[in-house]
Amino acid sequence: MSGAGEINIKPWARSTVLFGANTPYVSGVEAMKSNIAGLANITGTDIGVSRGEYLSGTGININNIAVGQKLGESGSIGINMMSMNFGEITSTTFDMPEGLGTFRPQFLNISLGYAKQFSSHVNAGAAMTYVTEQVGNITATGVAFEGGIQYVTCLLYTSRRG
Repeated sequence: MSGAGEINIKPWARSTVLFGANTPYVSGVEAMKSNIAGLANITGTDIGVSRGEYLSGTGININNIAVGQKLGESGSIGINMMSMNFGEITSTTFDMPEGLGTFRPQFLNISLGYAKQFSSHVNAGAAMTYVTEQVGNITATGVAFEGGIQYVTCLLYTSRRG
């Protein structure tokens, strides 16, 4: 059994709708939750905010905010914060199935990442994510590391006919 499965959830609409198929070419702060190398593609400051309901009807909400900044010619740095709120859940036991009270589980992930554009074809990046999960009076924390590479095999050119 593993923990922190929520770090694999994509909070951005485009990545969710495409089921992660945009991972090889994702760019901007959206890349911090799929392929960190895409963070290198921003040109200035990139800010993203999202809120969505996970598994419609369950009352599970995903809140996400991210900021990315271009550093010099080829580097970019970003921070992403994602929280999941599950609403109020009734606490029960075998002896008390009607409930003992309620609790509110909460998950929080904070990622810090850096990406660099090495050429017009190659980007690479790395990120560190702090994970905390709280369910009732039990809390778990951890750190995850990730790396990503993007390689563009061809460039798209547009031409003008005159």
